[in-house]
Amino acid sequence: DQYWINISDDLRFLQDGKRFLWSSERSGYRHLFLYSLEGKELAQITKGEWEVSGIDAVDEKASVIYFTATEASPLERQLYRVALDGSGFSRITKEVGTHAAFFPPASATDAAATSSGPLSAFIDTYSNTMNPPRQDLLRVDGARIASIKENQVPELADYHLSPVEFLQVKSHDGVMLNASMIKPPEFNPNHKYPVLVY
Repeated sequence: DQYWINISDDLRFLQDGKRFLWSSERSGYRHLFLYSLEGKELAQITKGEWEVSGIDAVDEKASVIYFTATEASPLERQLYRVALDGSGFSRITKEVGTHAAFFPPASATDAAATSSGPLSAFIDTYSNTMNPPRQDLLRVDGARIASIKENQVPELADYHLSPVEFLQVKSHDGVMLNASMIKPPEFNPNHKYPVLVY
């Protein structure tokens, strides 16, 4: 819709005092751009038919941005890295599901505060449809250093939950919308069941 504007807080001024990062949906997908202070676009950092959910950290010493995006699937949130010039794009987290990265507070909020050296680790909070969030300490290449909180909940087995099934539903104007369904335990397709729609 030409009148819909998503507001983001991606504005990041770089330590050199000459450039800043910003996101835009001009291509139809939210992506990262590098600008001069005069407002001149210096580089489109990310591109593709997926969107950046947010910037997690900027490591100016290594000229790298860490960000969360939907590149793997619109149903997932994975952590990625890319150089400030758009090169070296790579996925860091691997497990299918939702990842939320927590970098040292200074790097996540103020790029100038990374003067002690390049970023080396972050906390990853991961969950999927059948597992509650757990926290791990990961290296910036995705290698696991340690488990912080496994968050295993054995009581979940008592509920005999059926696996979540993903599907798509076409809207009245032809847009395919993602949806999920949880069927009752021991589901019988020949029976009728009450349905909760959210």
